[in-house]
Amino acid sequence: MKKAISLLLAVCLLSGGLMPAVSANNGANASLLQIYGNGMLFAANKPVRLAGTASPGAAIRMEISQGAGPEIRTGTSTALPDGSFEVECQGLPAGYTQYTIKAYANGARFAVINDVVFGALWLASGQSNMQYPLFATYEGFAISKTGGTDGFIRVLDVPAYPEYNGSPDNFPVDPLRDINGAYWYKGSETHKLLGVSAVAYFFAEQLRAQLDIPVGILNASLGGSSIYTWLSREDIDSEPAVRDYLAETGRYITREQWDNVNHNVYADMTVNYNKKIEPLGVFEPDGLIWYQGESNISERYGAYTNAFNLMQKSYSAHFGYEGSQMPFVFTQLASYNYGKRADDFNKVGNFNIQLGEIQAQSPGTRATTTIYDVSLDWDTNKIDPSVGYVGPIHPMVKKPVG
Repeated sequence: MKKAISLLLAVCLLSGGLMPAVSANNGANASLLQIYGNGMLFAANKPVRLAGTASPGAAIRMEISQGAGPEIRTGTSTALPDGSFEVECQGLPAGYTQYTIKAYANGARFAVINDVVFGALWLASGQSNMQYPLFATYEGFAISKTGGTDGFIRVLDVPAYPEYNGSPDNFPVDPLRDINGAYWYKGSETHKLLGVSAVAYFFAEQLRAQLDIPVGILNASLGGSSIYTWLSREDIDSEPAVRDYLAETGRYITREQWDNVNHNVYADMTVNYNKKIEPLGVFEPDGLIWYQGESNISERYGAYTNAFNLMQKSYSAHFGYEGSQMPFVFTQLASYNYGKRADDFNKVGNFNIQLGEIQAQSPGTRATTTIYDVSLDWDTNKIDPSVGYVGPIHPMVKKPVG
């Protein structure tokens, strides 16, 4: 049932089609990963990295220019023996100038990315209340009728269920380099924008108004997903409190067991990290907005704190925050009855208290969004069955949260 719900949530996202960077074969058989594309956004004043594949030993060069003008940033590297490459150059300040990025292998151009801008870039992740689409909100309905969305909001859409080895039901034991089906689009492409996370959209809209710069969202969430699905094996193994708790509760999966498990995308450790987070490490987002916890509300008190601390430590290292912590902004859970027993009524309160304690541990890099005063209106008419039938666990009023 959860997968059916999330598939419906993703319909609008997937219907937009793919927009990879322009690529062509050449003597070096070079191409960029799918996570790049026309209309993309890089975080301002941070390194610009391109990654892809080419013939081993190929000389890789990247150039950033303004239109047909001369290059203003360049970078070079060499493809490794396995054919992978990563090349970077110095980034640019935030602004509305639109740039072109070209990539060359052994002197032959193999990719052009047009309409690239620099601004604020944030990762948006979590479960159903983060995945909840703009089209299912009051404001999204108005946008669907009038348009008027913003071309300087840029979104990298990560599919709810990326394919691996020909199927979304296959899960690699090791993290991937790329995301099958990921593509960039602009906020002015209303038919695509309506499928973005509503919370992420309203967050980006507010940042645009306050900062007056382009804003990008790495849109990667999945309804029903546990926090443990968003952690890497390497990091779980590095933290005994998390590793041992998963083993104690029968959820730790060894490398040797991996291929013999009938995997659950909502519960199994690392499955969403490996497909959706690891490949985004070429970017350096300014922070994470996180709306998750419903699937972990019954954990032993303190277990979620350990997992959250590990996630911030892990993501900080992965996204280039050497010696510092990546900012995390996270949201309380909606006021919903998460069970039928007498003590279940206390679950949401206890969990939200725990989130407050998590924030207090690092107030300089963590912020909790309180939503106890946000309307619990939900789609009682079931206009969209993917979000309308479960009641106030999925409030459709998302703008105050964003």
